[in-house]
Amino acid sequence: MLDTLGLAELRNRLWDDAIATLNKSIAKRNGSQLYDFLFLAMAYHGRGDNAEAGKNYARGAELARTGGTADPELRMLWAEVATDLGKPAPKLPPVGRAEAR
Repeated sequence: MLDTLGLAELRNRLWDDAIATLNKSIAKRNGSQLYDFLFLAMAYHGRGDNAEAGKNYARGAELARTGGTADPELRMLWAEVATDLGKPAPKLPPVGRAEAR
């Protein structure tokens, strides 16, 4: 539920609120929810803190690579965050194919 609130705050450009809420969500889930890190990267970027945005993007991307690339919503979010941060789009295998490790 905190992740949904954090996303709503993010989409409404309430950067500090989104950062606080998403950090709570990450703490509650012991850092296991990769969406939170990607949302947090966007919030930090919106606030102008590109160093923190990059750190959170890297953590979210790491988690995504290890277990979520078949999820179409995740793939779209990951690409959106990469574009926002000026990062190259993630190179992902087509859905339904075995992922290279």
